[in-house]
Amino acid sequence: MTLNRRSLQYAQWAYKGICDLLNNKELEFFTVKFDWNDPDSKRLLTKTLYDNVFHATNTHTGFITQDSVDARIEYEMNPKFDKNGKKKPYQPCFDHVTTPQFLARFLVDRKREIFDYSKEGYDKFLYWFEFATNVIETTNPENTAVRQFTSFRGGNYRIYESSDKKYRRAGLVLCQRPDGVTEWSKAVPTDRVFVFNKDFLDYEKEFLVT
Repeated sequence: MTLNRRSLQYAQWAYKGICDLLNNKELEFFTVKFDWNDPDSKRLLTKTLYDNVFHATNTHTGFITQDSVDARIEYEMNPKFDKNGKKKPYQPCFDHVTTPQFLARFLVDRKREIFDYSKEGYDKFLYWFEFATNVIETTNPENTAVRQFTSFRGGNYRIYESSDKKYRRAGLVLCQRPDGVTEWSKAVPTDRVFVFNKDFLDYEKEFLVT
């Protein structure tokens, strides 16, 4: 587990927030009660994970798409500058590989026992939180294309391509930097892929639309 201090803070709040929701830890004067079967409640809980993952430090998978490599090279040739003439840093786009909101649903349906306020449960949750922070660098259009494989409307999820196949389906070419190379613009195509948790992929099959 390699989460830094910043990520651990968000992981702690995510864990406590989900525990409170699932264990009905509400103030007595609250008028709206949490109900996992209610679409609004489901969205609330899944966003509890997603929002904290979004603000945590990304865990870079080491993968970058070919289009993103090309975009970096183009930026090196035609950079942007601020009003003082200082070169602005390149702004990459990152895709969260595991779709954190859907991962939250998986955790509630398949790993609910970890949300018991225990140290053991929290330690297991940290594995999944770090799993959720994994990103691949893409371009903005590529990120949009990949997001279209997941739909969440009215409390119902629809998956149009499994997570381990979505990048190929979207036509994305994954690249990695050769050993000893630090510049992302020098990454080259690779046959390697991100390895997903088997339990997660098996659960995802229940929502696949063919």
